[in-house]
Amino acid sequence: LIPNQSPTQLVLAAEAQYAGAQAAVAAAQNGRDNAYNSFNQHIGLWITERPQLSDSIKFEPLEVSDLEHEVSRVLERSPVIWQADEMVNMKNFLKDITIYSSGQYRPGEARRIEVEQAELDAASAKKLVAMATRTLYYQTRNLEEAYAGSLEAIKMAEENLRVKRLMLEVGMATEAEVKAEEKKLDSARYTALEMAATHSYMKLAFSKPWAADLSSAGSSPASSAAEE
Repeated sequence: LIPNQSPTQLVLAAEAQYAGAQAAVAAAQNGRDNAYNSFNQHIGLWITERPQLSDSIKFEPLEVSDLEHEVSRVLERSPVIWQADEMVNMKNFLKDITIYSSGQYRPGEARRIEVEQAELDAASAKKLVAMATRTLYYQTRNLEEAYAGSLEAIKMAEENLRVKRLMLEVGMATEAEVKAEEKKLDSARYTALEMAATHSYMKLAFSKPWAADLSSAGSSPASSAAEE
């Protein structure tokens, strides 16, 4: 407010500031409510509930001493690879015996081509599973780095909120500004929680990449951070 303003101008300016503060508070509360609603829907709670996080997901980095050894392990245990190899064995078996289909003799050349196709399919399956395993590994490592950054973001948000509350006590900040900082802290904590949950899933998926479905996680902030 400017000291040489008229009383009417001072009143109008104060009313404008008050209206702006009310709008900021409403926006902050609306943002928090939307975050709660989204979280409640995700975990199956009533929309009116306001759960408090009493325990955090334990974040433990992925421990892999030799990536190629892990890739070999996955290839040995993958049911997709087993099925592809069994198809090659079956085609090889059928190649060596006389085969009739619909009363017509199937020449050896056709059976040889079927064996080659089965071998190509098996090789392609192994390549895809190996690639999926490596991709999961690097995405998980990237997410671990992003998670460390999310913890720093929480510390910064906590400090900003602490300072803003002190400023409120001495009249240098408004309730709306404090609410805005609280919202930022809530958002930072939720992001870290989502990253921890996604990381836990990716660690499990790393051991069985053929069974992993990352389509739902792919649209989340955590997975986006992992890809950066």
